[in-house]
Amino acid sequence: MHLAHLLLDEALSTLLGGDLRAVWGDPSPRPGVTLGPAGPLVLEKR
Repeated sequence: MHLAHLLLDEALSTLLGGDLRAVWGDPSPRPGVTLGPAGPLVLEKR
């Protein structure tokens, strides 16, 4: 698992109480000053 995936999972679980999960999109990291997904992510509230 990439660091970007771990950071996204941690941010979603901490800030939102784990109510959101990624259902579609490309979470692979994009190079740059900050890590971000390569494309848009669609999230779903559990």
